[in-house]
Amino acid sequence: MPMSVTCQKVNFALNRACRGFTLLEMLVVLLLGGLIAALAMPGLTGMVGSLQRSVERAAINDAVQALPLVVREHGRPVTLGSLPSEQAPPVFDELQSALREASARLVVSEDIFISAAGFCPFGGPVVLILQGAERHGAMAPPDCRIQWRSSNDSYASN
Repeated sequence: MPMSVTCQKVNFALNRACRGFTLLEMLVVLLLGGLIAALAMPGLTGMVGSLQRSVERAAINDAVQALPLVVREHGRPVTLGSLPSEQAPPVFDELQSALREASARLVVSEDIFISAAGFCPFGGPVVLILQGAERHGAMAPPDCRIQWRSSNDSYASN
């Protein structure tokens, strides 16, 4: 016949194990958990911020890459200047909305011509200013792809 042992029937040395945690042990565990959370939080917030910036840059890059197709669809040549701008033609609406949502600016030091066929015969330098950080690149002919200069924060490649 198997013997069942309950906490009340064992000797005093084993009885302590049946009572559970003491208040002091529980407080120590909570303190350690709080310390671990405090150490992990800055890393998590930095990771979330980095992910958000990456998504914003990708949206801006996609909108810039779509410009030649939009220009080709409208059938009229346009000149790309610094955006956002109130005088920009309606073909830049998607790009301007992506820049506004990200609180960013696309600075073009020399106007970049995009032909009615959707080609950039000459290209030109561009600077993306996003949350105070500048990213330099060039719109390369003939397909208007932006080639970002390599740097520590490499994002949005062609």
